[in-house]
Amino acid sequence: MNKKYIVCLTDAERRELVEVIAKLKGTSQKVKRAHILLKADADGPH
Repeated sequence: MNKKYIVCLTDAERRELVEVIAKLKGTSQKVKRAHILLKADADGPH
């Protein structure tokens, strides 16, 4: 499957998303989107 968008997060953005997931901060939709962004990050460990 071809990628439509390439996501490149900064360290600060990555930390903020991890914090949202760890604390389950916000709605379930926000947490799910945080997971998706972290997995789609081109420069990240995943």
